[in-house]
Amino acid sequence: MNGLFRLGFSQAGKQSTDLAAENCNVTVGREAVASAALRRVHPPRSPTLTALIMRTSESRLAAAPTITDTAKTSQHERNPMLSSIHLLQPHLLSLLRIISSLVLFSYGTQKILHFPAAASVPPMGSLSWIAGLLELTLGFLVLVGFQTRIAAFVLSG
Repeated sequence: MNGLFRLGFSQAGKQSTDLAAENCNVTVGREAVASAALRRVHPPRSPTLTALIMRTSESRLAAAPTITDTAKTSQHERNPMLSSIHLLQPHLLSLLRIISSLVLFSYGTQKILHFPAAASVPPMGSLSWIAGLLELTLGFLVLVGFQTRIAAFVLSG
């Protein structure tokens, strides 16, 4: 069977496709159609359309950054929001350290120095009293920035 024939199947709601059959054996039943000889029939492209496609692909390739270009520009140069956060990073980290150490220091003063006045005071030598002593001393060390990593590690539990 040579020539065009209409294959009557539809994939996912698509319309039937015109196929060209060249030297293929078509059998009805369980056997499949020899697909090596089947090919989709396309109308020939016009030379202007081909030239247009080539020009757009060349312009895309020219406009695309190369690997060396992206390596030279840092992440902060490409995103101005990151550059402003990057400039404020040391100040924000210091603010976080000071606020967290003041919270710990205030819990320690409440348990050990009874200021501000608490409803219950832990007895001396109890586990809560030892925790208050650690919060008071190590919270002060974190506040002034002396041995901050060691003090924060001990305070973390």
